[in-house]
Amino acid sequence: MAIDYKNLPVYAQKGRILEALEHNQVIVVQSPTGSGKTTQLPVILHEAGYSQNGIIAVTQPRRIAALSVSEFISKQLKTKYPGLVGYKFRFEDKTDSSTKIKIMTDGILLQEMKLDPWMSKYSVIMVDEAHERSLNIDFVLGLLKRILEVRKDFKVIVSSATMNAEAFSTYFGGCPIVSIATQIYPVAMVYDPPAIAATTTSEAGCDALISKIESTIDRVLDNHDSGDILVFLPGEKIIKDTMQRLLNAPFKNKIHIVPLYGRLPKEEQEKVFNNAPFGKKKVVLSTNIAETSVTINGITTVIDSGLAKLNFYSPKTFTSSL
Repeated sequence: MAIDYKNLPVYAQKGRILEALEHNQVIVVQSPTGSGKTTQLPVILHEAGYSQNGIIAVTQPRRIAALSVSEFISKQLKTKYPGLVGYKFRFEDKTDSSTKIKIMTDGILLQEMKLDPWMSKYSVIMVDEAHERSLNIDFVLGLLKRILEVRKDFKVIVSSATMNAEAFSTYFGGCPIVSIATQIYPVAMVYDPPAIAATTTSEAGCDALISKIESTIDRVLDNHDSGDILVFLPGEKIIKDTMQRLLNAPFKNKIHIVPLYGRLPKEEQEKVFNNAPFGKKKVVLSTNIAETSVTINGITTVIDSGLAKLNFYSPKTFTSSL
């Protein structure tokens, strides 16, 4: 199905966004997930001519997001890929001398800042998913603030899906916040009691969680009108264990299982965007990598275990831990 990009909420507010950016070095764009922030803001900037003065960069917290976003924008602009649009993350650089819209992980941007502290090749840098507030994102925001003091021609867009936009605005001297509302669609919430009261660290806990996931998927499959299923699990090992259980489940012939986690090779990660074989439902077993900037078409049911491995930084010990 063809997408009318101009009907996406963010693109529809093109005038407001460009006016705010014209009169300010920094703006914060706040809009819920699914509004088109990630894909349409770079396109708006390119169409407004910002790519004539330098590269438009968009940071992403994860590799799969950088890849999918760059491919989406390339299709929208109907350009060869890579070319006008490209991506860069660790061990892979799909850009060339003609690239004007560059999607990269925030870690790669930090590396480039070491070599070029004033980001002389760039006209605009958009920090996407800023609400995640990872250590990399906070470093990027701090260094961008320093660049803004030296380069008056430089622009920064901070994109956030949550309501903490005021904090970013305050940090950048009270810069304007462009809030974009989106249509809210009805979502049925079904709460199941936890599989086990504590955690999944024990073998019994993991087994109980996997059994719960299996029975829930079986229940969803009974609804013949349902589409594909996305299951959030806390880590790679339990994803593999769940996958093995589902491959031997009574309904195994009804489903097509696709894993998704950070250490999975790029070629394997890309399989989440493929359709399931005819007559089967796609079941994506994912960590929280699929929570942001990744749109998997066909998903109508989300099963959330409520568990995730999160990285925390301790300023007392100067270390990060899960």
